Amino acid sequence: MSFLDRLKREADQQKVQADVVSQERDARSLVYKNEIEPRMKNMVTYLEGLVATLIQVKPPIVVKMPIQGYGDLGAQPFWDYRVEHERRHRSFVVTLNWTLRVDPDRTPVVRAEGATKVRTLTSIFRNCQLGGIKEEKRTATGEISVATFHARGMIKAEMQATISAEDAVLRLVFNNASWLGSSRRQVPWQQIDDALFDRIARFIAREDDSLFTEELPAALRASLRGETDAVDLPKGNSWMDRNVPEPQKPADQTPAPMQASPPAPARPKDPDLEPIAAEIAYTPSMIAAPPPPDAGEMIPIDQTKLDAASFMMRMNVTLSKLRDDEPDGNKSS
Repeated sequence: MSFLDRLKREADQQKVQADVVSQERDARSLVYKNEIEPRMKNMVTYLEGLVATLIQVKPPIVVKMPIQGYGDLGAQPFWDYRVEHERRHRSFVVTLNWTLRVDPDRTPVVRAEGATKVRTLTSIFRNCQLGGIKEEKRTATGEISVATFHARGMIKAEMQATISAEDAVLRLVFNNASWLGSSRRQVPWQQIDDALFDRIARFIAREDDSLFTEELPAALRASLRGETDAVDLPKGNSWMDRNVPEPQKPADQTPAPMQASPPAPARPKDPDLEPIAAEIAYTPSMIAAPPPPDAGEMIPIDQTKLDAASFMMRMNVTLSKLRDDEPDGNKSS
């Protein structure tokens, strides 16, 4: 294949991939326009009706938010619910904002002793923008060691629902709706219906938390129910209380005589593998010393050369010979 043909082939493959991507994008856009966007519009309509009804009726809603080391913080809505939505070309965002007022009658009064506990509760109150900290005692370094906490103030709550054509999953984020912090939930676009809207309304009104509980599909529940019904259990008895009948034994319980197996062929004896005798007499012995070296291996040593006087005598003789060999002009006087 020539270089030009290879380039043309790669161009054709890229064109095919681009066509596939374009078709998938068009399909997602069609689903978003015909299915997802109308459902999101229904959500906006439902939430607007819910907000109008809550502001008019003002039911007794009490939100209890647990705070570690402090207790349950009781708050009530300020009845300032607001619904906003942003409709874009390929995405939809719905926002619900409201304010909760901390009820002093529903919040405990906690007296914290110790710099560590005071520091922890102070940090939580400041992060949640809560007031009601009364200092009572400080250490020599200026740190609060004893303080009384009685929560007061306002809490901003929010719900945000986001979905797009590229990500066809409804993402729900609640901030300070039922507890201090964020709560997240993802819902497929097929489940954006009146049942979901009702669960959102009940969660906001603090009737139940079913919005954040998973439900088994109907098919799975039916299959599990069928398997349970198929098991024949006596009423009022558990699995441990069942009287399981013992299996019946066959009529003839006499075991059949076992046939003797033929003897194994004898293996030829190997002299190297013969077992060692159990009793062996042990006789202590000593290893003989090596014989002395022969006379020829010894190096003779001249004992006369080890004498210092003989050495000095030989050195004087050698020096005398050297003086005699020098010319007369070089001899020292």
